[in-house]
Amino acid sequence: MTDLSSLPIKRRRFVEEFCVDWNATQAAIRAGYSEKTAYSQGQRLLKHVEIQAAIAEEQDRLAERTRISRERVVKELARTGFADMRQFARWSPDGVSLVDSEELSPDDTPAVSEVVTEHKIITNKDGEIVGERTNTKVKLHDKHRALELIGKHLGMWSGSGGDDIGRLTDTFLAGADAMRKTSEAMEVEDLSEG
Repeated sequence: MTDLSSLPIKRRRFVEEFCVDWNATQAAIRAGYSEKTAYSQGQRLLKHVEIQAAIAEEQDRLAERTRISRERVVKELARTGFADMRQFARWSPDGVSLVDSEELSPDDTPAVSEVVTEHKIITNKDGEIVGERTNTKVKLHDKHRALELIGKHLGMWSGSGGDDIGRLTDTFLAGADAMRKTSEAMEVEDLSEG
């Protein structure tokens, strides 16, 4: 176990700064290394065993302090990656209706990126109000990206030649991307007479 306080000041500062944005060059600059040599200094520092250990410990402290764990992040990605639009809307030849937000489970709601409602007054050619239209758009977070990150975490996207999983994944992700583009945002119209 490496005690951060046992490192020289510049190295300790590098570890702290690196854990801010995971950018070794910028961390080296902020730690006081020359801008001209920051890239090579950052890369060199990341190779030191005591720096690696200090970064790992700082990550653990940060995760404990924020109560964020790898498992929690993967679970949140899974909520988006495996979200099913049928949880949020019902559709038939007669139209589309949204599921009431109170009916959504805590596993469903993190997949929602935004809900936008627009009200429009409908007038005739004389400017008289003849009705109102309400459009509600529900947009989910990027399912494709969530699945990609989960796959990377699980080591599924090796990309090596002749890799059946890699080809299958590419096909799946292309299909998921096409589905996302067509179902990511749905509009629901409620027409009421004025």
